[in-house]
Amino acid sequence: MTRLFFYALAVTLLIVTIHACDLLETSDPYPEGKASVRIVHVAPMAPSVQYFHKEDVVFTGLGFGDVTEYVDVPVGRNPDGFLDADGDTLIFRDDLAGNFLDMRFLDYERNFTVFAIHGGAATGNVHIRSMEIEPTPNAEGQVRLRVLHAVSDAPAVDIYLTEPGGSISDENLFLLGIGFNNEGGDAATAPAEMPLYFPTDPGTYEVKLTAAESSEVIFSQEVVLDASRNYTMVIFPTEANDDVDRVMLLPDN
Repeated sequence: MTRLFFYALAVTLLIVTIHACDLLETSDPYPEGKASVRIVHVAPMAPSVQYFHKEDVVFTGLGFGDVTEYVDVPVGRNPDGFLDADGDTLIFRDDLAGNFLDMRFLDYERNFTVFAIHGGAATGNVHIRSMEIEPTPNAEGQVRLRVLHAVSDAPAVDIYLTEPGGSISDENLFLLGIGFNNEGGDAATAPAEMPLYFPTDPGTYEVKLTAAESSEVIFSQEVVLDASRNYTMVIFPTEANDDVDRVMLLPDN
């Protein structure tokens, strides 16, 4: 009886194991699918870099301020990161790469922007920052806009969208208390991993920045937001990384 019991148990475990393997093998419905990535280098104190994804070097010779076109990469959870310009030294690898299940999943037919960005202490270091792109406007003719603060030595800022030459007010306050790499922010903002898009009307605006909770404008720039477009607006650093050089509008659709 004991021998029969253990035989039945072994058969049951074998069936469960085979079924689990089947689930694992079919859990990715697009094993041959492609996602798309573009790279934006916003780390002024860092060298030129190469970007790799999985086993392949995808982009080379990327310097501060460079923005690539989109290129297809394999779908799934794959390590990615930056090498030095010669491809000899690993500058940064996705810090989630040690745990497969925690790595970013690049989904089928989705687009992603990967930023080469400084860490908190910008002494030549480069970190990786990925944002999935939302291609569909949430209303006909409307604009959606999100923000990445990429100046590690600049303060947290409040962001206003005024008419050209207009004054800041509570009515044209767009985002509140956005720090470097989007630390902080008001209750309406998403975690730093994925800033939310916020709707606004198309048109010509003056982007005005103040230090958080201040009324003194420290930067302004005119931008044009086209109807039915989504944008990522990067608060872009100077070469010294101590101030805002400009706002960079990246079209996301």
